[in-house]
Amino acid sequence: MTVTRAPERWATMFRGYARDPHAAWPEGQARHGDKFVLMLDKLVTRTGLSRDEAIDSVVDAARQRSNGRPMTLFLPNCGSSGSHWVEPMLAGFGDYAAGGEVYFPDGIRARLRTLSPHARTTFIDAVHLLHARREPRRLLKQRIINTAHNWRMPDLFHGDVRTVVLTRHPVDIVISRTFRKNSYRSVAAPTEDDRSYLLRNVNVVNSFFENASKRRWDFHLTFEDIRDNGVEALMGLRSALGSDPRPNRAKEVLEQYSEGGSKVESTNLFKGQASVQDWARELAASSLGDHARNFGYDY
Repeated sequence: MTVTRAPERWATMFRGYARDPHAAWPEGQARHGDKFVLMLDKLVTRTGLSRDEAIDSVVDAARQRSNGRPMTLFLPNCGSSGSHWVEPMLAGFGDYAAGGEVYFPDGIRARLRTLSPHARTTFIDAVHLLHARREPRRLLKQRIINTAHNWRMPDLFHGDVRTVVLTRHPVDIVISRTFRKNSYRSVAAPTEDDRSYLLRNVNVVNSFFENASKRRWDFHLTFEDIRDNGVEALMGLRSALGSDPRPNRAKEVLEQYSEGGSKVESTNLFKGQASVQDWARELAASSLGDHARNFGYDY
């Protein structure tokens, strides 16, 4: 007699989400559904599989990884803090895979909490695998990075997980979010003037640093350390994560992914000249709360 294994709940959930991600996201956050569809389309193109076959390939890889799953690294930050610069550099060492910003809608997170820790984590791992821009079967031994701008995901994850908080001077974050992220602004606040939008971003930064002050993490990395002492900062990060520091490779990676490097175009490192009026920086500094001072910043 043939025994058919009952479908795993996490796998059923993942297949349903993957086939129609937009159904899980509210209208104002449809871009997350768009991104999921884009990543699935790219996997289909790379592999030549049908959409359902591609989804199954992710499920199979997540199931294989669930036995002795490699470490997952969460890099919570406030945005405009260098996460899309640090991530490809760390992945450039070869033992980490860049998963990008991976978020989950409220309904999915609520359902995940009803699963066992192992099943919940395998679902999250499957979503990470899809976003990692490589064939899932090639990522069975890779550590995956999630650069989402919040603290929610580490709380749901079970297993070998590390959290590295990435910070930047709060005034610089506010200025970058306000004046250098035009595509996001056109969606988030298309009718607001510069002053109103700047104050909105001050609130975002205040909230991040307030939450960060209450949380625990494994390592604190700053944008300024990477910018000013990049090789040492990368080596220190890898050491804190239990990885070989590899100083020679750290130097190569920094050269490749910094301004003028051969791979800098794969990052969103700002390479232009700052042209922000004094009023904006002064307003940001005077409106910020004190929580960022706990991280060594003065303003």
